[in-house]
Amino acid sequence: KFGSTEIKKSERPYYDDYSMWDIYRAELPLLTIIDPRRMGDMMQSLVTKYEEGGWMPIFPCWNSYTAAMIGDHAAAALADAYVKGIKFDINKAYEGIRKNAFQIPSYTEYKDGKGRRALNSYLKYGYIPLEDSIPEAFHNNEQVSRTLEYAYDDFCAAQLAKATDHTKDYDLLIERSNNWKNVFNPSMRWIDGKYAKKRNG
Repeated sequence: KFGSTEIKKSERPYYDDYSMWDIYRAELPLLTIIDPRRMGDMMQSLVTKYEEGGWMPIFPCWNSYTAAMIGDHAAAALADAYVKGIKFDINKAYEGIRKNAFQIPSYTEYKDGKGRRALNSYLKYGYIPLEDSIPEAFHNNEQVSRTLEYAYDDFCAAQLAKATDHTKDYDLLIERSNNWKNVFNPSMRWIDGKYAKKRNG
């Protein structure tokens, strides 16, 4: 069950149902080049959804917040658009991105697909340990991949923090963007899951 969002105000064309995890790498960056006006409206729509729903969406579908897929890629989409000159409310956008990156949602909000999954573990350990099966998420038991996605999103969020003169946030987020190292296995030279506590055997 996911909570829907009623959009009460929008001065620009409003877009929803972003398959965010599938499009932030290629389709959205392409739109910044071939259709910058539409891309601006799309990025402002993410801001509008934050204003109306209280959280920056993770994977907005069916006019709802959902916990589908992993990562928090509104940060990536907004950062990429901003550095390429796309116009939207950068300050309000960062406000929403910051909330996702630092604030743990209530249980009700979490069930409605709002906020980062397993953020408490990520903040505590610097990675998401294998013990955390990430309940109330569309995909469970993807702790390593989720750690990598959050580290990348933290780097993107840091760029928005810098653009809006949030220096302390920038320093914290840039440090967190190195969290990928916490799941790097130097003996294998590969990314590897690990537990928060050592297990016998």
